[in-house]
Amino acid sequence: MRPSWTGAVLLIGLPWSCTSPSGGAAGGGVRLGPAPLWINSQSRAQSYTPPLVAGSSVFTLQLGELRSIPLTNPTIASWAVRIADADIAGARNLVASRGLVLLSSTGTAAVRQATGEIVWAVPSPSARYQAGRTAADSIRFIVPRGDGTVVAYDIATGTLLWSTPAAAACPFDCRLSGVVISGDTVYVAGIVNGNAGGGLASTLVTALDRNSGALLWREVDPTLEGGVNTPPVVAGRLLLLGSLQGWYFGGFDRFTRQWQWRRRAVNGGPYQTIGVAGDSIVLTGADPVIYLLSAATGASLMEARTRGSMYEAQFCGSFVISLSPELRWFDMRSGQLIAARLPEDGGFTQALTVSGDTAIVITSEGSVAAYPCTP
Repeated sequence: MRPSWTGAVLLIGLPWSCTSPSGGAAGGGVRLGPAPLWINSQSRAQSYTPPLVAGSSVFTLQLGELRSIPLTNPTIASWAVRIADADIAGARNLVASRGLVLLSSTGTAAVRQATGEIVWAVPSPSARYQAGRTAADSIRFIVPRGDGTVVAYDIATGTLLWSTPAAAACPFDCRLSGVVISGDTVYVAGIVNGNAGGGLASTLVTALDRNSGALLWREVDPTLEGGVNTPPVVAGRLLLLGSLQGWYFGGFDRFTRQWQWRRRAVNGGPYQTIGVAGDSIVLTGADPVIYLLSAATGASLMEARTRGSMYEAQFCGSFVISLSPELRWFDMRSGQLIAARLPEDGGFTQALTVSGDTAIVITSEGSVAAYPCTP
């Protein structure tokens, strides 16, 4: 992987910060965002796991409790379950396949969407096996474990199908940020720490055969310190990757195994998943800038700066929506911050999922709320 940096940051838009109370008017020329379409306040447990919309339900994981919220009556929960045989609290994401909700943290489990029945659960072999972002096809649930190993479970039974080390060696630690499936290939990204206590962290990108788990190729680049902390995202022939500690993000060509483009962030790399819509991508993080870029080239389509870092940004209809700590709506063409709204429960936003023309968030007070994409 050859290092190369492109692009200076041009900051546009309105600097702004939100100091208004929940439901109050925003300041600095930014209007108050729309009221929620619905609020579910049955849980007081916070979460950083994005909600999952599958079928006619929203599924949330809040302090180890998996809940189903029916969209036909979103003020209630149709079921809630805790999984005693597997520690799934803190799962990076929830996955739907074959009528099941699949999730993994240190333990791994499958729960029936319709009833909350626990179909199978696999306990954690070690507390250091905290999983990255998972993925599934119709047969396999693929989990990148915190020991640097990628494992595949049979979705129906929980039987281990294969297990493959993503890195040839983990001198002190390997942390896998996530996996993504494209065709018959599983792509893995993460960090290889070269000494005790961190530091000298190398970037890791690995490709595995989806069916057998066989290693196809592996790239470890010690020249890019910080590793990859965002889960990989496929955009055409590229893998979109980002590093919070390394202050960079870019497009890695999964066929030539070279960086197609890479950019250094102004003041810190991305926290969470990079959003994709067509040839456009959006990301934000510790750097208080929302980047809207061409996925193919990394060229800037829009860059907007506000005061304070933003945890995540995603496309939402014809707007970009972000968390920090309120919900913020940006115009994709100008980068202008249009509207903002703090949660009605007095907390702040922690987790975000966009489904159709709706953004669904979980707050620090445990509420689940849906907002329109159009402010």
